[in-house]
Amino acid sequence: MVSTITVTENPHIALGNVTSETVPQLMDLHARIFPVIYGQKFYDEVLHLGELAKLIYHDNHYAGAICCRLEPSKYTNFTARIYMMTLGVLKVYRNLGLVHS
Repeated sequence: MVSTITVTENPHIALGNVTSETVPQLMDLHARIFPVIYGQKFYDEVLHLGELAKLIYHDNHYAGAICCRLEPSKYTNFTARIYMMTLGVLKVYRNLGLVHS
């Protein structure tokens, strides 16, 4: 069982870290959601993103994911910005409030 935390008032929705144990779930999600094949380099990077990469679970089933990274900012007032690399939810779980929760 994957360790998750509930971060909303909805007990059916939880977030989990992307780890070496959960990367296969992330790879499966990406393959089923996106028309792009992400290479091993992408997943190696995601493993080191910490809180910027999360799996979204609905009733303990993986349903979606978000992967972001920090990038240097081109604006002098800011040191970094967050770039969202992927955000996706499996079709069967859409319209359940997983992403906006």
